[in-house]
Amino acid sequence: MSDSSDIHISIPLNGTVHDRGNALKNPIPLEDLPPEIQKFLNNKKAKDKQNRKTIEMLEGMHVLSLIVFINSMSPVIKTDIHTHISRCAGMNDKLDDLIGMGLIKVYQTAHTNTNVVVITDKGREVANMLQEMIDFIDKDMK
Repeated sequence: MSDSSDIHISIPLNGTVHDRGNALKNPIPLEDLPPEIQKFLNNKKAKDKQNRKTIEMLEGMHVLSLIVFINSMSPVIKTDIHTHISRCAGMNDKLDDLIGMGLIKVYQTAHTNTNVVVITDKGREVANMLQEMIDFIDKDMK
């Protein structure tokens, strides 16, 4: 049986199979990779993000709570979202996903540099469906 140190092995660039080691203990930094591999990895990351399906975006942590919260509070400032939902580093990406799906709009006010999040009609419909699902599940749990 192999231990966990055998799981992630890598072959160093310009090396042989016999030079391999544990990739987690001795990773190769992105900037040390050849330019064509850096480009490939960066393009793959961007393409993966572009090709995410709606269900994958909705499955993200806090996304459903975010939709329900924005619906109940709209218009809401981004600071309140960070305070009441999550301060996670990916919150801006989640908001971008909701914008891309047409569920919210974000406006930046000029004089205070505040971001105001407003739910769209489509977003309100989705939030209402989510609330119906929550209410349906909750009624059987009481």
